[in-house]
Amino acid sequence: TFTSFAQHDISADSILSPGPQVGEPIVPVDLPIATRAQFTNRGASDETNIEVILRIADSSSSVVYSDTTFIASLKIGQSVNVSFAQWTPQHHGRYEVCARSLLPSDQDSVDDQVCNTTLIKNLDDVQALRIEYPTVKDTLPLGLSFEPLAFFRNVGAPDLDSVPVTLVIRRCSDQAYVGQLQALIQNLSTESSV
Repeated sequence: TFTSFAQHDISADSILSPGPQVGEPIVPVDLPIATRAQFTNRGASDETNIEVILRIADSSSSVVYSDTTFIASLKIGQSVNVSFAQWTPQHHGRYEVCARSLLPSDQDSVDDQVCNTTLIKNLDDVQALRIEYPTVKDTLPLGLSFEPLAFFRNVGAPDLDSVPVTLVIRRCSDQAYVGQLQALIQNLSTESSV
């Protein structure tokens, strides 16, 4: 078996942070996170002063983060994890994270870049989905007790426990306050509904 190597070839292998996780990596808004990527010398020559870059773009492909650094030296076949400046996401949404080697003499550009997608979410965020009972069409007799039914979804980053919710009841005719109910939602995992 004969394997041919390019004389000069630095590959971007993986995004280490943010990610990888099982499924899509989830990162909270407004918290600084490390940015790291792995690079490998796949060429037939030792390399020095290798410029590498990590960029993060939002869903409209606008670059919201970019940092460049140098790998001092990389021997043939050696891999290295490179740390870039921390990134503090400012808005929720999906972001593309890409790492790229910028070796000017690179002879195999196919493996120069690697990308993944990261989901930015508010840390603790619960969405009220709907009130199932009573509906706006229901008429309830005055003085009759009832048990409202409402649905909520965890759209935040971590699983949540003991989430306080409040249901305010107002009269439809004039929006006058009638009363309120408070409850705790137990065990609300990410992207689940109750």
